[in-house]
Amino acid sequence: TGLPSSEVAWGLFRQAGVSVLDAQAFGPSAEGFLRMGLVVDDERLAEACRRIRRYMASLG
Repeated sequence: TGLPSSEVAWGLFRQAGVSVLDAQAFGPSAEGFLRMGLVVDDERLAEACRRIRRYMASLG
């Protein structure tokens, strides 16, 4: 996307209702990555993936 991972993480939370962690919290080498906790049931995880896909598509 060309956006910092922190902006993508906040955008996912605000616009798609999906909470992820900007992986930069794990050090500068992690910039550009997001961390996700996969601790929900399959149905909820599938919905989160759909929301992430829609959000990412909206970025162009």
